[in-house]
Amino acid sequence: MFDEKSILDMSKKRKELLNYEDVVKQYKEDGYQIVTEQARYSAEKLVQEFSKKIDPEYQRRLVWDDKKKSKLIESLIINIPIPPIFLYEYDLYEYEVMDGQQRISTITSFLNNKFKLKDLQIWDELNGKFYRDLDQNVQRSIKRRYISAIILLKETAKNELEEKALKQLIFERLNTGGTELNYQEIRNALYQGEFNRRLFEMSKNKLYRDLWSFNKKNSSRMEDIELILRFFSYISAVHLSISGSTRAILDSYAEKSIQFNIEECDQLEEVFNETIENVHKLFGDKAFRSSSKGKSEKMIFDTTMLFAYFHKNDISKIFENYSELGQLKFEIIDKYKKDIFNGKYTSIKNVGMRVQTFEKELL
Repeated sequence: MFDEKSILDMSKKRKELLNYEDVVKQYKEDGYQIVTEQARYSAEKLVQEFSKKIDPEYQRRLVWDDKKKSKLIESLIINIPIPPIFLYEYDLYEYEVMDGQQRISTITSFLNNKFKLKDLQIWDELNGKFYRDLDQNVQRSIKRRYISAIILLKETAKNELEEKALKQLIFERLNTGGTELNYQEIRNALYQGEFNRRLFEMSKNKLYRDLWSFNKKNSSRMEDIELILRFFSYISAVHLSISGSTRAILDSYAEKSIQFNIEECDQLEEVFNETIENVHKLFGDKAFRSSSKGKSEKMIFDTTMLFAYFHKNDISKIFENYSELGQLKFEIIDKYKKDIFNGKYTSIKNVGMRVQTFEKELL
């Protein structure tokens, strides 16, 4: 798990120093600073070097519309400086894009004639044109514009622990397209692996998407991905008696998931798909809602998904004893609304209490 504690541990000694001379000495000895260098890439070179390094799942969820993309292209045309991209040197002269994927993707898309310019403020005569429609001089000027890059060098971190902690700190403080990264977007960047890729595959489950009623807005910020991670993280937390905040539990599981092999991911994907089916069988089309007219809620998602997972072998028995389970679920939630279904208590302990309430009422 990597949160602010990792960074705070690095600075603890400095806070205990008594005077400026000690601060200078400690700074020289420990070198708690990020090592960077600057570079400049032409737009054409930037696309050649980094367009293939953009996370493909992230790219499918890019949220800039054509108006915002066009604004970036217009900035290149008239040579207005754009914010630098941030690169991380994970190996000697090998870089990953930490911040700037949206800008790189936009330039790549335009040079490949994927969108028309629109709502330009200064070069409005270019509105409605693809890259191929532009005068050759304008085309050349776009490809030759330089974009600054700040490279975080490999020697910044002395070990893997420091590397992950520093990367998380940087992700949390950088903005992407003016939108601060949320926790799941940070996890997606930090914990790349087979399981992280499978989360995106699982999120395509039609029944899952229909039950939650996902739209473009909440999908673009990876809420659909985080919910699935949440499901597996809570199962693990219950099995291992783990406590802590939701963020800490999800961070910890995401970190561990890097080691999952293909066979393990196959099993987990099967578990998720089976559980979604069982939730729908039990509670119907409004399985994740607390009332017939309400919206899907994480609190209800946690409860119904964990109940269906832990009691998959009891489903036939439940159907023998009860009918109209969807309505009965609403009644159970309403009955215990003041105590545990009020939305105030989100700890794993309270998640467990809500599942136990379903067990008491339905088993």
